[in-house]
Amino acid sequence: MGGIIYSSANKKTLKASIVFTLIMVHSGFGDSLNIRFLGNWPFGPALSIAYDQTRAIGFCGSGCGVYILDLSDPTDPKMVSDTIHNREFIYGLCYIDSSKLLLIAANKAGLEIWDIADPLNPVKLSSFDTPGSCWDVDVSANYAFVADCGSGLRVIDISDPHNPQEVGYYAPLGDFLSVTVVGNYAYIADWSLGLRVIDISDPHNPEEVSYYSLPGHAYDIAVADSYAYLVAYETGLWIVDVSDPYNPQWVSNCHTSSWAYGITVSGSFAYIADGNVGLCVVDVSDPYHPQIASYYGLPAPAYVADDWSGLHVVDVSDPYNPQKAGLYETPDRSYDVVISNHYAYIADGFAGLKVIDISDLHNPKEIGWCESPGYALGVATTLRYAYVADEDSGLRVIDISDPHNPREIGHCGTPDKAYDVAVADNYAYIVDRYAGLRVIDISDPRNPHEVGNYDTPGEALGIAISGTYAYIADGDERLRIIDI
Repeated sequence: MGGIIYSSANKKTLKASIVFTLIMVHSGFGDSLNIRFLGNWPFGPALSIAYDQTRAIGFCGSGCGVYILDLSDPTDPKMVSDTIHNREFIYGLCYIDSSKLLLIAANKAGLEIWDIADPLNPVKLSSFDTPGSCWDVDVSANYAFVADCGSGLRVIDISDPHNPQEVGYYAPLGDFLSVTVVGNYAYIADWSLGLRVIDISDPHNPEEVSYYSLPGHAYDIAVADSYAYLVAYETGLWIVDVSDPYNPQWVSNCHTSSWAYGITVSGSFAYIADGNVGLCVVDVSDPYHPQIASYYGLPAPAYVADDWSGLHVVDVSDPYNPQKAGLYETPDRSYDVVISNHYAYIADGFAGLKVIDISDLHNPKEIGWCESPGYALGVATTLRYAYVADEDSGLRVIDISDPHNPREIGHCGTPDKAYDVAVADNYAYIVDRYAGLRVIDISDPRNPHEVGNYDTPGEALGIAISGTYAYIADGDERLRIIDI
């Protein structure tokens, strides 16, 4: 007896990134040892793009599939094909115009090579299973250079696209997420380190020649005119002079408004995929003084923690005419708010941490909460954890991997009253009223512990981190800037 396991989602839900999978069970219902994959509806969030300039064809890695689009009229893109499917998310695409080949970095499925000579009927030529998670790919001559998260840089000979062969690799500790090849060098965005520069003049024996460590987590990289442009997840744009690949030098940085995921550079501008904000355009005509030129995002909301009034959502797409978009009244006093993905995390006094779904700006809804033993005054978040400044109860660490069910997993006491918190790398920075700045190691979120402190002269009430500096609102002593 055959059966199909499927999602009951309708078309609207499918557009919201549901992956629709078909599985066939043979030899009787429930025979779990005889299961065969039939197919899937793979499309989801757009994670990668490539472009055929000659034919004005775009490729969009969408979830576990690729859309091929006719962009001859950029104002009216038209679907050409959606037949490239995978079982893994497609993180990177590289198109070779001369041979009409599309290389796909497909996470655990490795590297795939497709013939796009006929965009209506793309043909898979081959695949190569890399040892790690295939995140990105770039091509030089007959070699594909793969950023293989967990397994470094892999060099694949694609001179015969039907039979790719690995010829070399460089695999230090680290997580390679993005690669750009210029001349004899591969420039890597390493999540945990920053910039790595690898000499690939001998593809069989790639060797690292230098690195530059960044604050935050490097997610993507572009190289233009002797400069490497990296986006670090938490700290925005970093520009590094790589005119001497053996001695990269910091040039400047520019903090963006959200989580920086991706970057491309064209002419005098860097275009950054900036999380919830949308597209951030940065003028880099003077690399030593980058300036944010504009944002493009729909809509453009501001979120205000308004004491007894709760969470206010304000549409500031027209900064000269802000308009109220939505309101959620929390049970206590809203002191601080952080936005991550489609959720607002509110430090709500005696009510602890509140989680508000803001996917509908006009109708924010509470979906989860976590009681804290003290009085929640400040909050900061990372991908998985919320860090709450809980007045007399110090720092509370809350697992928010399931926003509907946040739960405390760790805490660290402070000598006075924890008023606010900021997080950078593996540290939480607490302003602790008359006890100044407390630095807490959160590399193990279940066991946070203090590793340093600085006693400010006033009453430390608020904090922000930018780069290697902490900016502290210190009561009557005004602003204090501390090198951390």
